[in-house]
Amino acid sequence: MRLYTNLCRVGLSGLRSKIGVVLFAVLAPFLFGAGVVIWPGVAGTDGALVLIIGLGAVAVIVPVLAAFIVAWLLAPIDRINRAMDRYLETRILDPLPQEFSDGLGRLMVSTTRLMSEASVEIDAAIAEAETDPLTGLLNRRGFERMVPARTVGTVLFVDADNFKRINDEWGHAVGDETLIAMADAISAALRSNDIVARLGGEEFAIFAEETAASRALELAERVRQKVSGTVNVWRRPVTVSVGLAVTEAAVDREVLLQAADDAVYEAKRNGRNCVAMANLARAA
Repeated sequence: MRLYTNLCRVGLSGLRSKIGVVLFAVLAPFLFGAGVVIWPGVAGTDGALVLIIGLGAVAVIVPVLAAFIVAWLLAPIDRINRAMDRYLETRILDPLPQEFSDGLGRLMVSTTRLMSEASVEIDAAIAEAETDPLTGLLNRRGFERMVPARTVGTVLFVDADNFKRINDEWGHAVGDETLIAMADAISAALRSNDIVARLGGEEFAIFAEETAASRALELAERVRQKVSGTVNVWRRPVTVSVGLAVTEAAVDREVLLQAADDAVYEAKRNGRNCVAMANLARAA
């Protein structure tokens, strides 16, 4: 490693140049010795010039050829480097040959295994960081990753009515069970391409690629009715207030979220267990 480090420090960045210099340094003393031995016999003759040219050619050509040959043999290292660079930039795994059993072959196998294991661990870490541990839905971070920063569509805020009373009367364990049941009911009312998350407490958010206000209202009503029809605490139905914001033109995600959040408070003021639609122009 010390030789490699020193060669890098003197400006030899390429693998071929390093190999060529090392081979020249190894070969030069032998060529010089050969010249010393042969020189007395050819001094003063035409053979002297031939000797000088021949030894010089050997000193240059042999290291260069050897450097290219060795570099070609080490081509798998270049391929490993390219695969690692692409993985670090894009997290795309380029397949490396797995059938060779020599040192370079084992290195390619090990590199592939390490990248595969890293991908699994990274995916697991991302999933954990973006998942609500109680309900298994996305959390706010996951929701914001899934919904573009500027978007068109529908955002629904779903907030449980009088949820504090459930915790106060029946305890937090029952409150947690209620949130899980709400998450299941909301998910059951949605389509496969809709995105749902628990933002915190008893508040859920839904994003749908729906730009028609009438259909967005139908979705909101379906969610509200599904929760009140299937979720209960000791036979008392749990109701929700739903805030709805719809846009056909691209707006900032946060504007859409805030509009839906404001609409939830309007639904609460209207008596709870209902849907309120935001005036997005006023909210913006």
